[in-house]
Amino acid sequence: MKEKILKIVNLDTIIVMQKPKLRPHIDSIKDNIAKKFLEIDADLVNVKAKTEEKLGFTGDESGVKILLCGVVRKIKIFIFIKEGRCSIETF
Repeated sequence: MKEKILKIVNLDTIIVMQKPKLRPHIDSIKDNIAKKFLEIDADLVNVKAKTEEKLGFTGDESGVKILLCGVVRKIKIFIFIKEGRCSIETF
């Protein structure tokens, strides 16, 4: 049996908002995205915080903008069953 799935290689996240300052919370945001939502290693996730210097809806504090860019890779999983034993290989 052969299956094709996608594996997340990297995820860049930019959170745009005027207030509050997110620097003290970046590590916990990164961990939550990685572990609770995507179930991947936190090293694959990058989170940045930006402001738009009081411009637009994020600058007047009426909203938040989040930009995501990810890289995924297609992997193939081969499942071999022989004599009652199962082995799995990925490529």
